[in-house]
Amino acid sequence: KLQLEHDAGYYNNNVSLYQSRLYQVNKGVNTNWLEIPTRTGVGSKHTLSLEGIMITGDSVNRFGA
Repeated sequence: KLQLEHDAGYYNNNVSLYQSRLYQVNKGVNTNWLEIPTRTGVGSKHTLSLEGIMITGDSVNRFGA
């Protein structure tokens, strides 16, 4: 995984992070990524509506969007 991230250029702007992670790999740390949730389910839903009444002379019109 580390080599793939390195080859993809993930560490181009942060060489010290790559060196730190490479040190951990060489030390024998082997993380089982299947046991660690990598994404949390966060979501939100927003709605916006506009309503109004337009009065012109003798007529009343309602509108909404």
